[in-house]
Amino acid sequence: MTAFITVTNASLAVDEAITSPQGVAFRDNPIAIAECDDTAPVNQAVWHPYDKVLNGDSNNGLIYDSAVSGAVTAVESPTFLSNFEYRFRFFLSGTEAALFFQGWNGSSWITVLQQASDTSTQREGFFELGYGLRVMVVEPQSGAASVEVGHTSSTGAAFPYTKMRLLQSGGPSFTGKVWLDKRRAYNV
Repeated sequence: MTAFITVTNASLAVDEAITSPQGVAFRDNPIAIAECDDTAPVNQAVWHPYDKVLNGDSNNGLIYDSAVSGAVTAVESPTFLSNFEYRFRFFLSGTEAALFFQGWNGSSWITVLQQASDTSTQREGFFELGYGLRVMVVEPQSGAASVEVGHTSSTGAAFPYTKMRLLQSGGPSFTGKVWLDKRRAYNV
């Protein structure tokens, strides 16, 4: 595997020739990024944990873990950065009641997607939010139906929500894990 070599601004002199080590870095660094070298920055164009900076860091995008935070009825994301798409991945237990994906518009929570009640006590899937708020993919493994509600797609417009939450309506609190991923949105 090719190693990532840091090239500082200070090592690049104006009107000076590139040294051999700098040339090697310029040649090898794109390869190291593509190969996910531990010291290379994360490729922003592909899905990655929202909090990951270097491929080798321990950040995994986990925003909720019932083993740490206990059972809850809602999981809220951190504030979104502009020009990124986001994906929630979840594995939940105790979720017989309906699940709602809601967006914060600065003054209130708006339901974007509702996943119907399910007789299964476990749900696994993911929910992608594209730039301009379009619900791109919802794949609940349990087979529960999902219905888009409460929004109109507006491709190319600014993402209208600054954060999202996963909310269970009625019934007991759920347990499990929720992760948040992001990737750069280049279609803006």
